[in-house]
Amino acid sequence: MLCRTNPVDHPRLVPDATQGSNSNMIKAGIFDVGGVLHDTSIKYIYPDIITTLGITKEAFDKAWKRLINRFGKGDISEKEFWKVFIKQTQAVKPLPKESLFLREFIKHYNRHDNVLSLVQKLKRNGYKVAILSNSIPPHARYQYEIGIYQNFDVVVLSHEIGIQKPDPEIYTLTLEKLGISAPEAFFVDDDNANVEPAIKLGMHGLVFTSYRVLCNDLQKLGLKI
Repeated sequence: MLCRTNPVDHPRLVPDATQGSNSNMIKAGIFDVGGVLHDTSIKYIYPDIITTLGITKEAFDKAWKRLINRFGKGDISEKEFWKVFIKQTQAVKPLPKESLFLREFIKHYNRHDNVLSLVQKLKRNGYKVAILSNSIPPHARYQYEIGIYQNFDVVVLSHEIGIQKPDPEIYTLTLEKLGISAPEAFFVDDDNANVEPAIKLGMHGLVFTSYRVLCNDLQKLGLKI
């Protein structure tokens, strides 16, 4: 599908993201995964965990906040996560055999094929493309299996390297793997809090809201799409 602009759409670039003469130097695009390459399914996963384990939302929130970042940095395994989570939430129902991280994730997985096609077009036009994602092992394994990552030149996943967005180090590492400087890259994420560090490093930051808006944003940057 080709990018088409619409006069009623307005680019969602972070302020000052495209100022200066760097827009014609862009060599690579860096993409978040959840919310950009596919729909997020958090609104389905959370209540499923609460209902399945028979815990309160308050207990869920406290335990989740303590543990999910550790899991997302690869500090603990999924087995360790659930062992501590069940203890802290005082779950009254047993943990099912199938992963509670995957059950609703897979059921509601909606791939953004138009964005993935855009990534392929960028590659054909000579740009490098990378993934930079806060990830957990079960979600990453599934996405490796269905080929979401396969067409990217670089894949940086938080649980594999022990660093998460918005830590500037994970952005710098991605740039190093691409072999480019910050002004030579644009970064796309659906969370403005993750885009801001990229801007501070000198990248062109784009807050993803839709495929059409992303097309407009990239065209404003002067990219060949």
